[in-house]
Amino acid sequence: VLTNFGSLMWRIVASNVPVAFMSNPVVYVIIRVCLLFEGTGICSASWGLARIHKAIAGYKPDGFYLEKEEEEEEEEAQEIE
Repeated sequence: VLTNFGSLMWRIVASNVPVAFMSNPVVYVIIRVCLLFEGTGICSASWGLARIHKAIAGYKPDGFYLEKEEEEEEEEAQEIE
């Protein structure tokens, strides 16, 4: 409940009193920083960076790990019998 309240509270305040909300210098600075960050393109580049990281780290799809876990469970079940 607190998470929902905290994440939505700023939206409620902004929709009720938009001029007062936007005239707040702190909010203005935060929005400018966010727009600057978005303007750099790093958010759009994150998919490409993730693919490079995946290749370096050797990540595999979830199915690989899930199938491996199922095989281990089957082997344990056979050992018990």
